Amino acid sequence: DGNGYGVTSKEVQAFTAAAADGRRIVNASFGSQDYSASEDFVIRQNPNTLFVVAAGNSGIDIDVEPEFP
Repeated sequence: DGNGYGVTSKEVQAFTAAAADGRRIVNASFGSQDYSASEDFVIRQNPNTLFVVAAGNSGIDIDVEPEFP
């Protein structure tokens, strides 16, 4: 949205649509400290699409506090 927040279900729909459309690269410059099994699943199910994701946008040590795409 306009404040930089989104819903994981919409992200998963977009990832699925991009991969189904044959997109080879998806830029996903966003992250969360919460793990999403549905997000992980859609990425793993589409090995022919490279999902480029953000890591460390919050300025935290991701080895101490993980951040997920």
